[in-house]
Amino acid sequence: MKHYTLQVTTLSPVHVATGEAMRPGDYLVHDHRLYEFGRWGLSRALNDDQRKELLQLLDNGNAELPLRVQRFLAREAGSLCAAAERMQPLLPGIADYCQDKLGQQMQAKAGGRPGTINQLELMRQTGAEFAEPYIPGSTLKGAIRGALVDMINNKKPPSIRLSSNFDPRELRSDTEEQRLLDYKSIDDDPFRFLLVGDAVKAGDNPVELDYWLVNRLRLAPKAGKEQNTNLQLAPVECIAPLQSAVMRLELRLKSEPVPGCIKKPELKEILTDFANLAKMVNQISLPGFLTELAWLEQNNIATEYAYVPQHSWISAMRALLQNENIKQQLIQGQAMLLRVGKYGGAISKTVRGWRHIKRMAGKGEKPTYHPEVMTQCLALPKDKAITQGLPFGWILLQETHCKPPTELLATLAEPQQQHRAQQVDNWLQARSQWLEQRQAEEAAQQAKEQAKVAEAEEQKRKAELKASLSPAGQKMLELEDGLTEAKRFGIKDPTGSLRQQLNQCVALVATEGSEAEKVSMKTLFTEIINYWGVDRKKSAKLKELWGKLA
Repeated sequence: MKHYTLQVTTLSPVHVATGEAMRPGDYLVHDHRLYEFGRWGLSRALNDDQRKELLQLLDNGNAELPLRVQRFLAREAGSLCAAAERMQPLLPGIADYCQDKLGQQMQAKAGGRPGTINQLELMRQTGAEFAEPYIPGSTLKGAIRGALVDMINNKKPPSIRLSSNFDPRELRSDTEEQRLLDYKSIDDDPFRFLLVGDAVKAGDNPVELDYWLVNRLRLAPKAGKEQNTNLQLAPVECIAPLQSAVMRLELRLKSEPVPGCIKKPELKEILTDFANLAKMVNQISLPGFLTELAWLEQNNIATEYAYVPQHSWISAMRALLQNENIKQQLIQGQAMLLRVGKYGGAISKTVRGWRHIKRMAGKGEKPTYHPEVMTQCLALPKDKAITQGLPFGWILLQETHCKPPTELLATLAEPQQQHRAQQVDNWLQARSQWLEQRQAEEAAQQAKEQAKVAEAEEQKRKAELKASLSPAGQKMLELEDGLTEAKRFGIKDPTGSLRQQLNQCVALVATEGSEAEKVSMKTLFTEIINYWGVDRKKSAKLKELWGKLA
């Protein structure tokens, strides 16, 4: 078995969907930043008054509940931000989009009835919920496999003839792949010898996230109409573009256990050596990348970068491909250009000659299937900012001994990184202060609860003690409590309620108390008059009272 360690550079936003989404309550947007509350949600962030108000909203739930919750969060955002588990700076256009859509109806119902409130769902990137975004090995392997199948097929048509309105069940890609790769069952699939691990962060530097609006553009606008969006989704969470050597993965090529397991001669050559594998993938991915760059430039897309508008993302990509070092890595099979994840378009996920891309027809009509796409997905930093749009999913894989394109991407990447770093540092300071305050509050609350428990235990002890005492002993215990209370409030009045208690207690102890109780009463008597600052010998009434204990 051959082992290869590869480093991953993201060239454009990468989104590998989890199927999960964040909703208001899981996050909030404030001051061009997204604050995520994580596993605890809002429970830890809310103070008592906020929690009470939110619970009232939830108890009085109705069709406008999402709107009311969104408004509540927007109003209280300033006090909640520091309590978030994570903070992500947003491009201004993304933040504005979220604010503009707050509480809006997605679509009105028939008859003018109110429609569904926009939930502002943010689709999650794999691993982001654990603050460790990654690209699954299955995603990477699927992209490699797709490119190799496309290369081997070499634009040949499928084994059956297709029409534009054929039943898609007539063509199964897996069946065609079996025929092309010459295997009968999954156990014989030659790609079982290719093992690709997850692409995870390399070293201590985190894999940065970003948010982009997904827009689907018509490649052929209708006559007399400007280019517009036919589909617009909520922002999606992506692995940020232009991160050099930010992730690593392990790729392994297994040896054939028995000669002849891989029947296709070209596959045997490809699946036994990474250099051959990379060269074959690049024969598909490189022309595709260049074609896309040309189309983007022709349509004035990606001609400026959102974080550095005076510079072009297209120019940066062309400089990358023209760099002699990178060029040689691609030619020699030390590096591989690959497109992964969602929104990469049907072209990147289909085989030339087999393409049957679904195209929806009018209402009540059956869809048709075609070999060419009619729409293109773009990542936009703000609504209708076509010039700053980027394609999804382009990454560069290199063997770890190869020099990553850090310097080549620096002009665009460094302002982006500085933008994030400064805001994250500011938030971390605010969060640190909040944590200190919250810890102090929690400590005070804990001490208060412990004091309550201690008081309850003391009351229980006194009750048990009192029950075991004689009437005289119980009276002395009550007198001790009276002295404690007087000391607590600083009351030193020899004629007040404590004096009345003293008189009553002495009278009871003198008539019913034991000798030991009389001795204890004298001690308590002395403690009380000393607290008052009174000399017993100079007070006739106190001398008389003391005499009852003789």
